[in-house]
Amino acid sequence: MIVSSTQACDWANISPRNSVHKEEGEHASGFTGAKVRLIGRFDLSREGRPRVTWPGSSLEFRFEGVSASIGIASSDRVRFLVEVDGRESDLFVTPGERVYRLASGLETGRHSIKVVRLSQSFAGITAFTSDPVVQAKLLTPPTSPARRVLVLGDSITAGYGVEGESESCGYSIETSNPLKTYASLAAKALDADLHIIA
Repeated sequence: MIVSSTQACDWANISPRNSVHKEEGEHASGFTGAKVRLIGRFDLSREGRPRVTWPGSSLEFRFEGVSASIGIASSDRVRFLVEVDGRESDLFVTPGERVYRLASGLETGRHSIKVVRLSQSFAGITAFTSDPVVQAKLLTPPTSPARRVLVLGDSITAGYGVEGESESCGYSIETSNPLKTYASLAAKALDADLHIIA
């Protein structure tokens, strides 16, 4: 059960996943989307800057090499999950436009990366400002599953406080996670892409 409350959680006592970091001096060219797969709700009205606010929306790609980065612009601090070959890390995007390192020091070979927005829609607008920058080459993106699930919901669907210490936690970007909700679990069981409006 999730209860709305103004009481804050003690994030310091929650063990976070490993985090990924921004690359201060690195530059990337614009976003074409030619070798990536966008999943969920994106605003594509501005060429070269797919914008997103809905939780659970994601970008997925495959590549050869040992490292990968991507350009992201954000209006506020927003939390993403980065999954590299099944291993998860947190990425906290800060206001402004920067290039963020998604993976480094990987074994030479083929890898897959998925970048998922975890923060709720009111947390700010984020946009991908470049295609993935990889050490060797981008590969054909993963194939889309046969099914898609659209879920219209509220803060429960968005995972409000689901990673908090107790049901009395208030909202924070550190404890909100749509990937741990009934919507995400149902989509995973159906082998379907998930589109959340919440």
